[in-house]
Amino acid sequence: MNQLTIAVTGSAGFIGGHLCRRLKADGHRVVGFDLHETPQSDRFVGDIRDSDALESAINGSTDLVIHLAAVAGVTASVDSPERYVQHNIDGTLNVLKVSHANRVPRVVIASSSSVYGNCSTPARESRQLRPLSPYAASKIAAEALAETYAERRLLDVAVVRPFTVYGPGQRRDMAFSKFISAHLRGEPVAMWPFVRDFTYVDDLVVGLVGAATRDLRSRFRVFNLGSGRPTTARELIRTFERITGQHLEVRWGSAKPGEPERTHADISRAHAELGFVGGTELGAGLAAQIAASLGSDLHLEQEIDLASGIMRPRSETLAPTGRRHDRGRLAAAAEVVAS
Repeated sequence: MNQLTIAVTGSAGFIGGHLCRRLKADGHRVVGFDLHETPQSDRFVGDIRDSDALESAINGSTDLVIHLAAVAGVTASVDSPERYVQHNIDGTLNVLKVSHANRVPRVVIASSSSVYGNCSTPARESRQLRPLSPYAASKIAAEALAETYAERRLLDVAVVRPFTVYGPGQRRDMAFSKFISAHLRGEPVAMWPFVRDFTYVDDLVVGLVGAATRDLRSRFRVFNLGSGRPTTARELIRTFERITGQHLEVRWGSAKPGEPERTHADISRAHAELGFVGGTELGAGLAAQIAASLGSDLHLEQEIDLASGIMRPRSETLAPTGRRHDRGRLAAAAEVVAS
């Protein structure tokens, strides 16, 4: 594959960081754009609603735009829908306008599985959309704007709908990060009986790269990116306990406003057209996130076998300092996870 100049909005985020590292490893020039500083060699700080700032990253030399920048979070959108309209709809329109003005041939847009609402059966891309929150509605509107650009032959657009992404660097408000923080603090975690199709971040990145580089069957194409294997909340807890070898105290409650009860991706289109598999097993992916969250400074009395996703006792049960880990050090590590 020839080297491309790829602009990535939201490059400082959880998914953006993983994607930029993969693109650079593949030999592409990556231009990052985010509200926050990014570790990329070519990076710009700005707001996607600001056309002048955006054109610092998207210009005549740009071969491809991958638009990840958004205000995320279902529950928060119920209380502050205006922010979601301004960033996810108006911001996406600005990305489309600037991309077209600079003759960028293709834009990849990250939408969300939230557009489907509850999925009692595997959701195909053609399924009727049923938003349960302003966040989901903002993503549907962004998709519709992108489709109008494609229909008018102004841009080729690939939309990806990720299903609950996890892995190293996950947002602290997501379930897995909360589990890890609660485990380190010795505190209970609040849960409700959901069913989710979880997607490991490296799998998602493969799908994004495919949507960016593979030939599209039409000027506007939508792809589900998930595992295709829904997991219940109780199964998730059991997996966490199997990995850590310790009991996780749970306080069961009810769903927050806007949260779907069940998500389930049909990934047959992405598999056929992008070569997407989404094959990382939940245990292995969760173990990798735990290992990355704890970091090298905290020497646990167990080590993670990434092949099986199981924490196994170390040969030495004492830390290099000769002291067992106390609650204070674990709490300090929990602060790192929550930051």
